[in-house]
Amino acid sequence: MRTYAIQRVLLLVPTLLVLSIISFSLIRFIPGDAAWMMVDELGYADDIEALQERLGLNEPVPTQYVKWVTGFFRGDFGRSLWDGSPAVDELVRRLPVTLELAFFSLFLSAIVAIPIGVFSAVRQDTKGDYIVRSTVVLADAVPHFWLATLILVLPAVYIGWSPPVGWHSLSEDPVKHLLLLLLPAAIISVSSAASLVRITRTMMLEVLRQEYIRTAWSKGLSERSVMYRHALKNALIPVITVFGLRVPNALNGSVVMEAVFGIPGLGRWTIDAINFRDYPQLQVALMFTAITVLVANLIVDLAYGWLDPRVRYK
Repeated sequence: MRTYAIQRVLLLVPTLLVLSIISFSLIRFIPGDAAWMMVDELGYADDIEALQERLGLNEPVPTQYVKWVTGFFRGDFGRSLWDGSPAVDELVRRLPVTLELAFFSLFLSAIVAIPIGVFSAVRQDTKGDYIVRSTVVLADAVPHFWLATLILVLPAVYIGWSPPVGWHSLSEDPVKHLLLLLLPAAIISVSSAASLVRITRTMMLEVLRQEYIRTAWSKGLSERSVMYRHALKNALIPVITVFGLRVPNALNGSVVMEAVFGIPGLGRWTIDAINFRDYPQLQVALMFTAITVLVANLIVDLAYGWLDPRVRYK
């Protein structure tokens, strides 16, 4: 296990290099750059070529990349093209907000979806199972932004009330912090929960047909013991895989929810960086999002050994 974990961690380095090349190149295809934006927005009197030279935008893209990536792996994440502030300062302030929102949404989806998936499998082809399956199809088809818009607009139109928006840090007001986090996290968790319910139900049905489950029943074990101690643990490996694949979905959903609910996280920062062509800040945001996803996948892989004793890493 230790050797495998070390190998996976070392594999992150070339993976991040490839991702950095792709993202660094793609964002340069966005029309315009910060120099043109400054001239248009702020009315800079500088010659556009001189301004691009001062910002380092006149150099070839490969040269810009080499300078950026060597600085990144030294811990120098660059500075904003607009105000010269270190990108890492804003990252440190905003990244925990996005991670908290994403983690909370995944937590909600797991605690809701897994018990419902088990229930649906145990009560296969009953009225409750049909209700669960129909609801899952509907939930999986609902876009985050559409659901958030309905929740914000409809109560305001029909009953004169709308859910609270904005942000309070945990240290300022823990209760209000959690209340402001609950609704956007719940909206993000809808599609993740639908996928988890579906895969949990499918895997539980497969496991419940195994011989060792029939043996457990024949020993007179309670339904709770058979379901959760014997069946669920073996059914969880594909569920954990799907759960890990939902991490990017949670982070992407955070971008939309942060914009809709006024949450000062990494998503809003990324949108602002795109709008203002602030390449250093945008690159840092993309890289740390990629790191978060890769670490989540690593944790999922390592969890296999705990869930299934037959899995052995060499």
